[in-house]
Order: sequence, then structure tokens, then C-alpha cells
Amino acid sequence: QPGSGPSVTDTALVFEGGGMRAAFSAGIAITLIRAGIDFPHTFGVSAGTSTTANLVSRDIDRARRSFVEFSTDPQFGSLKTFARGQGLFNAEYIYQNTALPDQALPLDWDTFCAHPSEVSVVAFNAEDGT
Repeated sequence: QPGSGPSVTDTALVFEGGGMRAAFSAGIAITLIRAGIDFPHTFGVSAGTSTTANLVSRDIDRARRSFVEFSTDPQFGSLKTFARGQGLFNAEYIYQNTALPDQALPLDWDTFCAHPSEVSVVAFNAEDGT
């Protein structure tokens, strides 16, 4: 039940990056969703942006699939995507395409936008450091 857990009014939640290390955070997000705990501010850094999106959209199945099944998707990344210049992890596919309707991990945008948390995502450009 959204917002049914303890009231957290003066705390920000930050999900770290670090590639598949964010799989642990996905379990934390699932626990928070089940407990109905919302935070006024939620931040995601790099890979933690996936966990942030899953928490804010309250999607337990997507949170699990993001780090269990999705990594076996051939477009997710491999030596082949690296050889094609898409990177060992195909960031364009992972972060720009999969959340769209009819894609591998569609995001419930209505629930995401209705969430009471202020959401921020952070990443940096590996090519120029910005």
C-alpha cells in the first residue's frame, strides 16, 4: 500500500551506482515498496537510476527483472556490443529504450509521475567527464 508505512519526512534516499552492484539495492527497493515507505527525496546515481525508477514506479516485478533476467538479454551487452562500439554494457539500449511501451522493461509512467517523491538522477559522460 503506497505511503502506508512509517512517515519519513526529513530523509533523502540515494541509490548508488556501480553496475550490477545495484542488484542489492533492488532488493532494498522491493522491501520499501512492500512496506509502503516513501521518501520526500529519492536520488539515483548511474546504475542506481534503475532502482530509483523501479521504486518510484512501485514496480516490484520490474525491480527484480532489471537485475535478474534483463542481464541475459542479448542487447543488454556483451563482447559483440563492445565490438560494435556500443560498449560492454549497451547503455543506449539499457537507459533510453527499455522503459518505453512494448520494450523489455516498460515503465509505468503514470505511477512514476504520481509518486510524491522529488526524484533526481545523476550520471556522468565517460567521454568528457561532465
